[in-house]
Amino acid sequence: MHTKNDRTPGLLIGIWFLVFGATLFAMLVATIFQTGLSDTSNILWTIPSIVTGLAFAGYGLYAFFSVRRKPMTEATERLRIRQHSRLVVLAFLAFAGSSVSMGGLYLHEITQTIRQERFAQLAAIAGLKAQVVDKWLLERSAETETAAASISRLQAYESAQDSDHKQLMELLFAEWKAHSPERRSAWLVSPDGHTIAFVGNPPTPAELNATLTAARSSNGIMRIREVDDGNQPDTTRLIFIVPITDVAAKQTTAILAMRVSPDVILFPELDRVEGGGLNEEVGLVRRHGNEAILIKPPKNSPEKSGQVLPLADPRRPAVRALLDGNSIGEGVDYAGEPAFWASHRVDGLPWTVVVKAPQTVIAQPTWRLMGTVGTHLAGSVVVAGLMLFVLWAMQQTEIAYVKARHMEEQAALTKHFERMVLGARDIVLLSDPEGRIIEANPAAAAAYGYSPDEIRKLSVRDLRTEAASASLEAQWKQSDSAKGSVYETVHRRKDGSTFPIEVSNNLIEVNGKTYRQAYIRDITQRRKLEAEIRRLLRVQEALQTANSLMLRAKTEDELYRGMCQAIVEVGGYLMAIVALANDDARRTVRVAAFAGPYAGAQHRHDVRWGEGEYSEGTVGTAMRTGTVQVNQNVAENPDTARWREELASEGVEAYVGLPLRVDGRVIGALAIYSDIPYAFDQAEVEFLKHLADDVSYGVMSLRARQTAADADPRLAT
Repeated sequence: MHTKNDRTPGLLIGIWFLVFGATLFAMLVATIFQTGLSDTSNILWTIPSIVTGLAFAGYGLYAFFSVRRKPMTEATERLRIRQHSRLVVLAFLAFAGSSVSMGGLYLHEITQTIRQERFAQLAAIAGLKAQVVDKWLLERSAETETAAASISRLQAYESAQDSDHKQLMELLFAEWKAHSPERRSAWLVSPDGHTIAFVGNPPTPAELNATLTAARSSNGIMRIREVDDGNQPDTTRLIFIVPITDVAAKQTTAILAMRVSPDVILFPELDRVEGGGLNEEVGLVRRHGNEAILIKPPKNSPEKSGQVLPLADPRRPAVRALLDGNSIGEGVDYAGEPAFWASHRVDGLPWTVVVKAPQTVIAQPTWRLMGTVGTHLAGSVVVAGLMLFVLWAMQQTEIAYVKARHMEEQAALTKHFERMVLGARDIVLLSDPEGRIIEANPAAAAAYGYSPDEIRKLSVRDLRTEAASASLEAQWKQSDSAKGSVYETVHRRKDGSTFPIEVSNNLIEVNGKTYRQAYIRDITQRRKLEAEIRRLLRVQEALQTANSLMLRAKTEDELYRGMCQAIVEVGGYLMAIVALANDDARRTVRVAAFAGPYAGAQHRHDVRWGEGEYSEGTVGTAMRTGTVQVNQNVAENPDTARWREELASEGVEAYVGLPLRVDGRVIGALAIYSDIPYAFDQAEVEFLKHLADDVSYGVMSLRARQTAADADPRLAT
């Protein structure tokens, strides 16, 4: 006989559905008003969830009043079962509706986020490209002002009638022009327009007039003027104009003008893609009256430099950029395709950088995301429906089939264990709580060297080294949790050799008994790879330190000593020596620098770099042949038998000799020693060759600097 308490679950279900449905409905309505009624996409996507909330509330009212009207009798029990079936269907529909609604809102929000991110990314690229232009203008301005200052100090323009001084001036201009292909020509004129000297093409009357006009209005400050090249109308030219002033007389004595072509270095730098998948293109534009002039068209555009765009076409990004300044927007590119753009004005010139990207960079990820989300939503709905169906079926048949299900689970568990354990490449051990091994897969017997019967007679403690056994209890304690534990330790084979392992340990229960299940992986190769990576990182760090040292060193000896110290202290090698070849009859070798624990290497005199005795070693051969020589094993290489005992006493197992070249001639060798045999693999030798090349380059730079200082003491620092 059913009592009043039998109605309690139905009442609670009705109240829960009513509250949940009303709450969901209220939240969705509040969300619509918060985001605004104008956003129709949000409203459309919330309709399924609103319907779901109303359905939940309606079902709650129905369940609540139906339970209160009818007492729980035997006749109503079947009705309760049917109501549970309806509840399952309603839950599935609610889940499906909420999933579709939330998925749509998520897609809408993500689409807007992607759009905003792309605009922000494009605006950042536009700002960056504008900084590139600003930097380029600043560098060219500094070069022009430096040249003007040099001319002012030499006072060459004061002796224009002196042919020697004029030749010197033209020589200085030619040297300036040769330093960069973007430098086209330069001229020096007097305030009255007389050309004192020039290099490249002589200035045209229009250029002379622009030079004099800019100088008169500059108040002694450098001016930049944009001119058209009559021979190449699609090429932009800039003139950097600097008045040269006599400070004492407070008057302009000459005017220096330099013509520079930005399409050599600046424009290719602007065309370089910054990354991020935008496929952006960069252009430069300026305004001329009611027209837009393309200074640099986009990379793939059929338009040419100097082409005119009417300002009456606001759909073009170049036009909108001139009208709006630093801004972002959407428009149509040169091919008529939809595009979005960002612009940024350039300081110092009336130029505007325009960066555009196709709208497909927004549409493509949106469609991919829509496909992914749609697939997941469809899969979730299908899986939810299947799960609910299975739950409903299991509820009807749970009592009748509980024993059969239990037996099937046991059989499936056994087969799963057999397939997983016996076929696994990793070691799998099953032991009792005290660590006695009960079962092991074939991989375990192969790894430890025991037969299957022998390994079942062992304990987990027998497989550990003495040092690793101390941490066994603590690691077992961690694995007693529900999540188990993962840790690293060292195991020992039957022959006594050891190897590092990674253990994933957890407790399992079979027929009421607890066992320890361990999945063990040999990580020897991983440790070797990690050590190799650390070693290469040290070599790279030494190479970076050497590059920094090369910029700071003032003498060759300082460079050699610093390089050796960096190789030993940063690179982690045993020793490093810089040996220089003496140009004498015996072809002897002089130790220029040394770093390491063995100081005797600084006083060696038994190494030759010629033919014959004492020249068969790695260092001498590297100097003689000009090729890299690698001695991977000192104990076995017959060419180093003469020095084997001495090297072994210092712990040297392998070393490499790298030739040092200056102006194509071998001047010495860099020798690097390691206490590990076969330490120098191909990748490491390549790094060390770069290091030796840096040393050679540093020596050439120091010698070139010294030669220049000897020729002109004013260049000495």
